[in-house]
Amino acid sequence: MQDSHWLEWLFDNDEKNMTNKKKQIIAAAIELFASQGYAATSTKEIAEKAEVAEGTIFKHFNSKMDLMLFISNSIIEKTDTLFESDLAEVFNQTYDSLDAFIKSLLLNRYNMIISKQALFKILLQEIPFHMEIRSAFIQFISRQIPAFIDCIVAMQNKGLVIDEDPDTIVKLILTTIMGFLLSHYVIVPELFQTQNLDATSLETMAQFITRGLTKS
Repeated sequence: MQDSHWLEWLFDNDEKNMTNKKKQIIAAAIELFASQGYAATSTKEIAEKAEVAEGTIFKHFNSKMDLMLFISNSIIEKTDTLFESDLAEVFNQTYDSLDAFIKSLLLNRYNMIISKQALFKILLQEIPFHMEIRSAFIQFISRQIPAFIDCIVAMQNKGLVIDEDPDTIVKLILTTIMGFLLSHYVIVPELFQTQNLDATSLETMAQFITRGLTKS
């Protein structure tokens, strides 16, 4: 089972007030919800992974849904921190090509995902069903678009990117990346069982995006 680093980041000082058994239950639930989804995970499986009696779960949470909402609501509170971590580093650089910018963006987000992969997967799984998570995600995207557009305009001024509406270009890039991540982690993960999200797949995606937007 995973160590307590999820709890230390996700719950901050609240983690110190949790019993060891509650920590084990939450850590086990995060792993299982992320790997096989909420619906496919039973409280018996959570108890076995947490190495506690199944009844112990219900001493801390009223139901499996109560446990999921506890985790989801904690993720909502940390959505900004989760998504905005180190992102300014990407937008504050100068680029000589769209390819360099896209690779920098993908590598930055890749590092973010890998560092908290289980939480990220739960977040993606819950976005379609949990309005608070969806709203927080939309707000995050909206805050990043102006800086994203500035980077595209700067490259257009250098003749590096096609002369299309920068806002449209940004949306094309974002939807391509998000579509890939949703497919990889949520919609059809079976198609990616033999393809880890690694440097090679990031390189392929960067080339796919830039070939259509780079000015010849």
